[in-house]
This record gives sequence, structure tokens and C-alpha cells, in this order.
Amino acid sequence: MNAHWPLDALLESLAAAARIYRQCGVRFGEVSIQLLRVPRGLRYYDTANAIALMKALAPTTPAVWFMRDTLQEPAFDAETIGRSNVMRGSGLLNTIWMTSQIDHRGVALAHELYHLLANTGAHVAEKDNLLHSQTSAKSTLLWDWQCERLLKVGGAFELLKPL
Repeated sequence: MNAHWPLDALLESLAAAARIYRQCGVRFGEVSIQLLRVPRGLRYYDTANAIALMKALAPTTPAVWFMRDTLQEPAFDAETIGRSNVMRGSGLLNTIWMTSQIDHRGVALAHELYHLLANTGAHVAEKDNLLHSQTSAKSTLLWDWQCERLLKVGGAFELLKPL
């Protein structure tokens, strides 16, 4: 693991995202963290690297990958690949790719996870909402209808399991 994503940063991000999802009655179950040593070039997100990593490791999904940086153009600090934007046959369905430059890591993880679980890339104007386009430490609120969508769509795609 490189210093860009130390284990404590991963754990803090997961804990913060889990706290945000409690408002919807969602609890994180078993989470598997794998620390990988990969060639330097594979530490940077781009489609080819992502496909190579997914083929080599075949993780269960949803899967979140914590990368050093991105090579994509335009460059985003995180990218979510769900049903609404997946490249057919790429093997990247239900994955999230986050760079170490991302601000508010736990909120950003929850934000990207919502895009995946609710199968939407939509954002909202209210700054305190998790789905505001610019995450901040205070953008953690989910409205009732957002929770309902999360539970309905995430359950339908078997990305969420009822207790």
C-alpha cells in the first residue's frame, strides 16, 4: 500500500460512509479490504488499468478501488460505474474508483456509493445533501425519497440485502 491511501484513511472513510447511511436504515455488513502491491502504472485509474485489475482479481461487487490518481480525461477524483454508464462487456459494472486527492473522503465515498446503489448520476442543488455536486464535510443529508430510491433500486439489483 502506498502512503496515498494508508489503511487508517480507508477505515475512517468506511466508518464515515456507514454513519451517513444509518439515516436510511442501511448498515454495512462484512467489508473486505485487500491491500495490493501492483506495478506503479496500475496505481493510476484509467479504463484499461481498471479492466486489467478487475480481470486479474475478480472481486465481488460492489467494489471500491482506492487509487493514487487518475489518467482519465476529463479527470475526476472519483468515478462510479453503474448500470446507467457502464461500457458493455468491460467488466467494470458496480465499481467505484477514488483517487487519493479527493476531499472529504468518507462523504465522497458515501456520495459515490449512492450513485452506484441508486443507479443515478443526478445531483441536487442543496449544499447539505449528500448528492450535492461538490462534497463537503456538511453534505451528509439524504431525503426520505432518496433513501427510498436507494433501498428499492439497490435491493432490485441485489446490491443491498435486507436484514
